[in-house]
Amino acid sequence: MIFIVYFWLAGAAGIEPANADTKNRCLTTWLRPISSGAQYREIGIGAQRLCEAPLYRSALKPVNLRATLLCHPYRGLKLSQSDYLIAQVNAHRDLVDTTWSAVQEPFAQLLAACAIAVRQSGKILLFGNGGSAADAQHIAAELSVRFLGDRPAIAALALTTDTSVLTATANDMGFAAVFSRQIEALGRAGDVAIGISTSGTSRNILAALSAAQNMGLTAAAFGGREGGGLSAVADPVLVVPSDSTARIQEMHILLGHMLCGALERELELGEG
Repeated sequence: MIFIVYFWLAGAAGIEPANADTKNRCLTTWLRPISSGAQYREIGIGAQRLCEAPLYRSALKPVNLRATLLCHPYRGLKLSQSDYLIAQVNAHRDLVDTTWSAVQEPFAQLLAACAIAVRQSGKILLFGNGGSAADAQHIAAELSVRFLGDRPAIAALALTTDTSVLTATANDMGFAAVFSRQIEALGRAGDVAIGISTSGTSRNILAALSAAQNMGLTAAAFGGREGGGLSAVADPVLVVPSDSTARIQEMHILLGHMLCGALERELELGEG
């Protein structure tokens, strides 16, 4: 009966799911309670707790039928701006808890490796594509300048900023080598190389991490989804358990800020 109602409503909106897998993933979308009780915020349709489904690989959670229709590819359904924003905030909030549970151990390993590198006059090299390139630059700036307070500089460099090196490498060697060539030029054993990739499949990220491993650097990565190929070329790997690029990027910069603050505290630098 639940599924009859579910698909009748989807059909009434003139929307068809792409395949069975998409239907199942859409059933994992849910909205948090708005109070300590069992009341769930309804959007539009007003169906209440019609089914239960797992949120990725976590425990069973109540699912709001209207929320299931928020999932891609249900693009045609109209939401109020307020409801859209509430859904975005709730999705972010829920992923924070799930992510921290998934990455506590590799985060501690990365923090320890960075602390050792800095104490031994090493450096931290960061790189990524697109939004992840911006994250690499953001984190490198927080480390080399300051984060929580005034303190000695930490040697950190984003490999995404030198347009001459990037374009020369892409032109002469191919785009897959734009970061690995810089690792070869700048990396030294004991340094830390951090590749940032929401998919874990970018060839230039994997190539750079492989080069870092071969040269004796600590090759680490921020990833998402199932991690892609990162685990084959990096350790530790911090994998955000989400299929949403936007949510993964939000967790990456949170983890980057946490790394900056924790590293300052570990080294007893600044205020924190």
